[in-house]
Amino acid sequence: MKVRTRRPRFLIIAILLIASMFFVAASACGSEPAEPTDTPEPEPTVAPVSDEAAADSMPMGFPESFESATVDGLGDTKGFYGTTFAHGTFDTRELAGKPIVINFWFPSCPPCRAELEHFEEVYQEFGEPSGSDIQFVGVQQLGLDSIEDGAALFEELGVTFPGLPDNASAIQIAYNVFSYPTTVFLDRNHNEHRVWQGAIDKENLAEIVQELTDGSSTQIEEESQPKEGEAVAVELSTDESKVADAEIAEPELVYASTEVFTGLGDAPGFKGDTFHHGSFDLSEHEGKPVVINFWFPSCPPCRAEIPNFEHAYQTLGPPGTDQIVFVGVQAVGFDTAADGVEFLGKMKANYPAIPDVGSSIHLAYQITAAPTTFFLDRDHNVLSVHQGYIKHNQLQDILDQLIEL
Repeated sequence: MKVRTRRPRFLIIAILLIASMFFVAASACGSEPAEPTDTPEPEPTVAPVSDEAAADSMPMGFPESFESATVDGLGDTKGFYGTTFAHGTFDTRELAGKPIVINFWFPSCPPCRAELEHFEEVYQEFGEPSGSDIQFVGVQQLGLDSIEDGAALFEELGVTFPGLPDNASAIQIAYNVFSYPTTVFLDRNHNEHRVWQGAIDKENLAEIVQELTDGSSTQIEEESQPKEGEAVAVELSTDESKVADAEIAEPELVYASTEVFTGLGDAPGFKGDTFHHGSFDLSEHEGKPVVINFWFPSCPPCRAEIPNFEHAYQTLGPPGTDQIVFVGVQAVGFDTAADGVEFLGKMKANYPAIPDVGSSIHLAYQITAAPTTFFLDRDHNVLSVHQGYIKHNQLQDILDQLIEL
């Protein structure tokens, strides 16, 4: 006997309802759009902002224009004034009897960015927020970065002391600043107490600030000789599309490597593949003085001094007349090795140059500012170190000393 199953009535009703919904939807796809209703659209809670307007927006109170200029100083240094990002006008003439810390920097300079946090910490601990009368000011170099870039970096890092863009570089020229960062410390009479080129750590910065507030003249001991480094190897892949545009021969090697080792004298030894001179090994130049220039393409004073080195190289460096060995060591990070070979091609610089990927050579020579040039005697001991832009006559004087040794 077969038992007939009976489907529930509600299931049949559900199937009919679903079918009717599909029919209505299909009809709507081909029908005319419905007339708009009179119901108003809700008001947006935030007004739309264009991308350009968002990029140009700055904090409330940001000055519409900036000015800066130098004036006669109260001591042996030049006075100056200028519009700051958020503190009105900064004027050294209004700070008689107060020591001043002047930090020269720009936003895309890696060591500048790194040390700004130290300056803010020391400012909070020893500056005006602590009740002291010592003044801090950051003077921004313009060119690679805009005023807006500078203000944005101060805001990002939480820097609260005044930041002043140096519109025509008048302040930097007056203080002979050619490398970044550079910090000038003025005593209460606005005489130059100390100049620190390169990044400064918090400990040394705090000690000099305390000297200024206490009126003491204690000197901080600095290492004048570089430390020897252990062997480090790195690899670099060059961009052949950029290299092809350079006005020098394309590098034969796709990968360049650098290695640091104990040198013949007190300067660290190193070797690496150059852009267009094959391998360079410092130990193979025993008995010859050496000039090592640390640089990178987007560094303005580095770019300015390269013609001076090329002129000296053409006189003293080429094979057959190689009284002095020249080598450039490019910092890689902010710029690529491809940027370096392209730039040297445009400058028609022919002396050997090594891309220092991983910064092993920079670390061995304790480079904190660019440009920096080391001059090694015939035994590869450090004869002289020059930080910042070097003029043609200054370079020639040191080269004459090297030849006479």
